[in-house]
Amino acid sequence: WEQRKVHEIADRYDNLRVPVAAKFRTPGTTPYYGANGIQDFVEGYTHEGEFVLVAEDGANDLKNYPVKCVNGRIWVNNHAHVLQAKTQIADNKFLAYCISQAKIGTFLVGGGRAKLNAEVMMDIVLYVPNLQEQKAIGHYLMQIDCLITLHRCKCIIYRKNMVNAWEQRKLGDTLVELKSGLSRMLSNNDIGLPVIRANNINEGYLNMETDIKYWYEKDPQGADINNYLVSKGDILINFINSEAKMGTATVVQKVLNRKTIYTTNILKARVDENYDKYFWFTLTLTDKYKNDIKIITKPAVNQASFTTVDFKKLSYLFPNLKEQQKIGNYFSNLDRLITLHQWKCIVCTKIKVNTWIQCKFIKIGVKLQKCILLSIILLFKRRKVSCVFYVNILLRFIKVIELEVELVFVIIDGTIIVMFYLKIRCLYLNIFIFKINK
Repeated sequence: WEQRKVHEIADRYDNLRVPVAAKFRTPGTTPYYGANGIQDFVEGYTHEGEFVLVAEDGANDLKNYPVKCVNGRIWVNNHAHVLQAKTQIADNKFLAYCISQAKIGTFLVGGGRAKLNAEVMMDIVLYVPNLQEQKAIGHYLMQIDCLITLHRCKCIIYRKNMVNAWEQRKLGDTLVELKSGLSRMLSNNDIGLPVIRANNINEGYLNMETDIKYWYEKDPQGADINNYLVSKGDILINFINSEAKMGTATVVQKVLNRKTIYTTNILKARVDENYDKYFWFTLTLTDKYKNDIKIITKPAVNQASFTTVDFKKLSYLFPNLKEQQKIGNYFSNLDRLITLHQWKCIVCTKIKVNTWIQCKFIKIGVKLQKCILLSIILLFKRRKVSCVFYVNILLRFIKVIELEVELVFVIIDGTIIVMFYLKIRCLYLNIFIFKINK
């Protein structure tokens, strides 16, 4: 392989180019080339044979610079350079490939409309092998280009002819019910029914184990509680809350332990029988949904919100029901698997930490107990201690929690010293020393 400048292996035929405005072109079968390829088909031609076309100015991609090998009768305007490999020296197909791989961006001049000057182009240095090897490489690369073009055409034809199984649907068309909950001043005490609030919906999950508020099973203001009951398969959506919580949702995946209602800050959605609830819920986790919610949300000083009218207008792609169910079940099973592993991690962590703490405090407690008893013995020998009392109390609560209190009363020079420590389930918590004056 040898270094050769373009002018050493190719001739330039820019002098034959003829630009023609669109309104003056005569329609025909000859491709009319500009900087980025074929622009039109016209009658007549400016060049005949095999040529390499290189964009002069107006290229639409400076990184993948437009270079094309063409054959036959062509019409070229003044926005593309026309090169032809010298016979017995170079091959046009290989020449086109070499120029396309050169860093042409470094040779361009101009601001908004970069230009490749003819003189600069002809001085570009290329690495070329002998003619036979050029032809072999050029032929091989041309076959690959033709194969890529063929597959692209097949894809375009397939897209035009196929029936799109995924269809655009507004959310309102997929629901049979979309309703906000009951607005009441809820109680912290269990006075009837648990109430689902925004705080119970976190990262797509419904948590009814903590932070629960309640309302009466028979509403004092006469509302029909049955209209606000939550069932398995319902989708709950935050629509009046902080901007961070807006649009966050969950699907009720199991039958709740007791009758449960939901608050006014939440929308309850029930999907049509032709749509899958888990697939519908999966849409609420997409970036498109989150961006759409930001658009329809109206910020406020206390709480942001969006209307059900705007929410129903949001549209997304839905496949057929069978495909929805497959996708929905897949993500639902994935969520369950993630939850299972999270619980395993939490349980393992608690076991490790509790075991470590228990062992540590037992050792500390035994050491402190020995130190206290040793101090009392020493004081007693020095006749500083006139009296010692030891009391051990064991209490049991709810047949589960055992509390053991050990007390040591020591009288030193007329002053009563009370020392005691607590032991819960063999876990020494602390040692407290109180001094009682005369």
